Amino acid sequence: MKLLFFISFLIFALKAYCQEEIITLPLKHSDYIKNIVYSSDRRYVYTVSYDKTIKLWYFNGALFIKTFYGHQDEITDIIVNTTNTNFFSADKSKNLIYWDTHNGNIINQIKTEDIVFSLYYNENENVLIAGEGNGTLNFYQLPEMSKIKSISTKHFIVFNILRSKDPQIYFLALKKIPNINQRELIGKGNVLIYNSKH
Repeated sequence: MKLLFFISFLIFALKAYCQEEIITLPLKHSDYIKNIVYSSDRRYVYTVSYDKTIKLWYFNGALFIKTFYGHQDEITDIIVNTTNTNFFSADKSKNLIYWDTHNGNIINQIKTEDIVFSLYYNENENVLIAGEGNGTLNFYQLPEMSKIKSISTKHFIVFNILRSKDPQIYFLALKKIPNINQRELIGKGNVLIYNSKH
């Protein structure tokens, strides 16, 4: 009876140990997860880590697909196109990277004027919009990533960009740039509505 109990315990312990090894072995990030982003069809998940990598997972089966290497600093934002063929990411070293999702290669990479805190991809016009730390909203034409337009958000950083049903209207969530005198600001909780027609 003791032998049967010992064998059962040993089998259970081995299963638990092996399962833990399988789950954690090559898949996990080496640092904390900073952000999780779904693809538009909710079939895939991108995990962004402080280890400066992005990992792609198949959501339904929780299967690991690949790791994207290329950033040398903390990743600040990521945006994925609706077909899940490309995505864009930015880091604290002012790198803005245009990725091919399928093969993991970098299509293009540029240095921005300041740290990018928010990204939005306008697929109809093939334009990437970046809210930068110097209080500007910059528009980059793809695939060459050349800057085509820049607007000032004054003493604010755009930290979130949403597009309305009208393709020309954007809602911009703002936060104060550090070290700006509070009296120069309109107030707290600012939202800017930007019309790209004007």
